[in-house]
Formats: sequence, C-alpha cells, structure tokens
Amino acid sequence: MLRIEVREIDGFLEAISARDQIETKKQQIKIEIRETEADVAKIAAGGKTMRSMMFKGTPDQFKLILEGEITLKNKEMESYEALGLFVTELLADQEINSFKA
Repeated sequence: MLRIEVREIDGFLEAISARDQIETKKQQIKIEIRETEADVAKIAAGGKTMRSMMFKGTPDQFKLILEGEITLKNKEMESYEALGLFVTELLADQEINSFKA
C-alpha cells in the first residue's frame, strides 16, 4: 500500500516537473520573440545588429527573415501553451482526483 502511494506521489511530482519545464520553455520563447522584435525595429529604423552585420543580403531581406522567425516562434509558443493546458488538465483530472480517493 505504501509503495503504491509513493509511486503515485512520484508520478504526480514528475507531472508537476514537466509542467514547470513547459512554463520555463514558454518564458524562453517569449524572451526570444521580444529580442527578435527589437532587432526588427532596429533594422526598420536603419540600425544594425550583430546578426545583421553578418548577413550578406539587404536589410529588407534580413528583416523578412526575422519576421519569419517571429511567426515560427509564435506558433511554437501556441504549441507549448496547448501542451501546458493539457498537462495541467491531466494533473487536475487524474492525479489530484486519485489523491482524493
């Protein structure tokens, strides 16, 4: 009986850890989006960034690449948000109810 409860607690802690990792990844992506948006604004204003100095094309081409990166990062963020909701609902539905029983 005690072993079963320990395994249930371990499973619950693993699920919470997975949820925390998802939240951490979401925060990293948000930071990346903000930094990329700042680079786009800087290039649009005629400035240069470290990445743009290494780019061989025109500033407009580089700006388009950065905007594409932002779009991809936003889609990635949506995926992590959906995954986070799924894990949270799974925790609430299955794990927490098993502790109440």
